[in-house]
Parts: sequence; structure tokens; C-alpha cells
Amino acid sequence: MAGNTSVFPSKDQAIVFLATDDLILSDYVMAIGNIVTPKNIIFASRLSKFPKSNFKLLVDEVVAKHETVTIKDKDVKLRRLLNPSRRIILSNVCPSIPHHIFENSIKALGYTMVSSMSFIKAGIDSDEYAHVLSFRRQIYVQPNDAIDIPSSLVFKYEDTNYRIFLNFDDVCYKCRLAGHFVNDCFCSFSGTIKLWYK
Repeated sequence: MAGNTSVFPSKDQAIVFLATDDLILSDYVMAIGNIVTPKNIIFASRLSKFPKSNFKLLVDEVVAKHETVTIKDKDVKLRRLLNPSRRIILSNVCPSIPHHIFENSIKALGYTMVSSMSFIKAGIDSDEYAHVLSFRRQIYVQPNDAIDIPSSLVFKYEDTNYRIFLNFDDVCYKCRLAGHFVNDCFCSFSGTIKLWYK
């Protein structure tokens, strides 16, 4: 396979090692080769002052089975180069409620957050109003198929109850089905428009 330029791995096929100064690139490559067989390692690099990475074909299996790899009698931690994530959209969120209230609930559901929560713009097509934010927020989490995200949660904040709707961004928030977005949804919708101003 040497010199074959038709193999372009994706970033989700990479493993990153936490590097130690006394190990060389071949030590890392051979340690992973003992797990996945040498033919499955297609790229390796030692980046100055950065961890080493191996592009290979069996990332999911290796990361799931091995938190560390023993190299020359040392346990070296490894991780994916890119961790997959999913975006949770929260809708009908009163702007006065702080992010941490919802972040704590996302954690309580069992998700591991990979970003902080942020507001989503309203998407008004006007330079004067491009800054206007919606009653929606977003947060990225590690995927976890063992958790069923609830369609809504009720929060009490400053003596008022709020019903917040949750869904992943790859699922239509009106009908909660995958494969299309709200603009293409075949379900009927009647709702209200809310504005928040200074």
C-alpha cells in the first residue's frame, strides 16, 4: 500500500495518544498494530510538541476496548482525534433563565457535554435585526443511544414554571421524526410568536 494516494482517511478514523518524551513514533505504531494488526494502520505522524496520531480502520473498536496501550512497560492513554457529538436544540426557552439551569439538567439526563450552551439567532433577514436572538438554545453532547431524550421538560425558575422542548438537530422538532427539517414538515403547525426586547 506504500505510495497509494487513493486512501484518504477521514478524521473520525484517527486515534491520538498522550505523548511521552521517551517513546518514538514506531513504539506507538507497533503498540496499536498489536491490537488491530499492522495492515489496518494506514498513516502515522509525530507532531512536535503534540500527541501522535494513527489513521486506521478500527477506531471504534480500539477506543471502546482500550483506554490505554502499554508501550515499553508504560501505560499511555489514547483517545479519538475527533469525538463525535450531537447538537441538542432547546426551544421555548425564556431568555432570562441562565444557561447553567439547563446544562445541569442535560447532565442529569446522563449526557456528557462537549460544549457550553449558547443562544441561537432568530435568523431575521435584515442587517438591522441580524443580532436578534431566538427563544432557542443549543448544546453539543456526546452521543449516547442508551438515553432517550425527553420531548420536553418543565423547569421552575423564579417561581414560574416553564416547559422547554428538546430535540436533536437532525430530527424535526414538530413531528420528532428524522429525515426532514421543520421547514419541510408535513405536519400542521399553529403557534405563537414571542419577542424579547430591551
